[in-house]
Amino acid sequence: MNKSKNILIIVFVSFFIGGCQQSIKDAAPVNTHKQESITFTIFTPDLELFIEFAAFTLHHSSDILVHVTKLANYKPMLNGELSLAITGANTRFNKTMEAPSSPGIYRFTFAPDTAEDVNLMISFRGEEFNINSQQIFKNDDEAKAYFESQVSHEHDAEDIIFTKEQSWGTDFQTMELTINPFNAIITTSGKLEALPTAKSSLIAPTEGLIDFNGNLIPGQKVKKGEILFIVESGDLTSNNLKTKYAAAKAVYHKATIDFKRAEELVKKNIISDKDFQEVKLKYETAQLEFEVISKNFSNGKRIIKASKSGILSSIEVTRGEFVTEGQKIAQVIQIEKLILKVDLPQQNIHEARNIIAANFKIGGIEKLYSTQALNGRILSYSSLPSADNAYISIYFEIDNPGDLTANLFTEVFLKTNAIENKVCVPLSALIESEGHFHVFSQENGETYISKDVHIGGNDGEFAIVLSGLEAGDRIVIKGAYRIKLTSLSGELPSHGHVH
Repeated sequence: MNKSKNILIIVFVSFFIGGCQQSIKDAAPVNTHKQESITFTIFTPDLELFIEFAAFTLHHSSDILVHVTKLANYKPMLNGELSLAITGANTRFNKTMEAPSSPGIYRFTFAPDTAEDVNLMISFRGEEFNINSQQIFKNDDEAKAYFESQVSHEHDAEDIIFTKEQSWGTDFQTMELTINPFNAIITTSGKLEALPTAKSSLIAPTEGLIDFNGNLIPGQKVKKGEILFIVESGDLTSNNLKTKYAAAKAVYHKATIDFKRAEELVKKNIISDKDFQEVKLKYETAQLEFEVISKNFSNGKRIIKASKSGILSSIEVTRGEFVTEGQKIAQVIQIEKLILKVDLPQQNIHEARNIIAANFKIGGIEKLYSTQALNGRILSYSSLPSADNAYISIYFEIDNPGDLTANLFTEVFLKTNAIENKVCVPLSALIESEGHFHVFSQENGETYISKDVHIGGNDGEFAIVLSGLEAGDRIVIKGAYRIKLTSLSGELPSHGHVH
């Protein structure tokens, strides 16, 4: 079902001389005469429609251009049927285009034959947009006189024209500001660490000379069961691994024979049950000792395997070094989950119990992470400040999205449960100049102005607006520097596409 909408529309009127550069190549020529250029900008949750046309004058053709932009990525609409209806007491104009004339632009030509007031209606994807009461003038002089009496038709000196083709051709985005809840923020530092239960130490099972199975480097990934190290006795005479293995094997072999013999004798009541239990105990002890020493034993060497998959976080020995039984030789950590350890300054210690979540960045990287988006939860708070720096530690457990690892230092924005309703602006929209901030506000489809803003705290993604912007303002949140460069170039792009 079609939905008819009367929308608050941004209107912009300018006076231009026919002969400005056309934005659509190979467009059919139209009558050249002085015309007022009128623009309307309509926003839906998903689309921006920028309508531009020359003021309607009797018996003159006017191009009507409808620019359709997808707000999700600020790119031109490449398909979709769009209809334009112009109606008055004696005017009936209806035309439908099945696709844009060029990417994002639907072009219509209207030549009125009656001077009267008309309404425009645009239909696109089941929605209808009314543009009411447009006058068809008897001639250009009447149109010019009318608009001079209504509004200032000259460009403001501070207006910056950034055409749809320019914005479509770069990484660009706008956003309408709204009032939203904003958590009080504590900015501090932190560090990513492995969970204590995710750390696994590799221990030398016997003394001997250690060797690496290939080129092992801290930080590399290992798989459970992968051979990492080898211990062998070499020419050592004391506690020689081969000798110990042979001795354990011999004891186990003899104990096995004695046990089998005892089993037969106890059945015949030749030995007592007590004697049989003693033989059995010796057998089980010899079996256990042999299994321990023979585990991962191959060709006179003991191999050491990764007990779990993860990251080889440290190597504690060097190749050819003599190690003793029980000595730590390496550590493997798992990083599917991580700990975000946050240092809370002493002046904010009273806020510790009010902290509910955190945003954080890795040093030198702009990407912002959120503990809430990573299924984070607070594990614990330190009971006492550190003796070194008077900070207390707060520990979050988070899922690893795949691009994080342990031992990374972070900038952290702690969120408390104190919430205010504020107008907030994305940090990406802010342009800093000599300690002051400004943003570019979209006044209509292709017209922008610079606005000075004063900001308060930020959470690493948004900053509170103290003054300079209001809810309902539409600002540039991506591509602001491109507009700044355009304004600094001193060149005013052709505003209109119509002739």
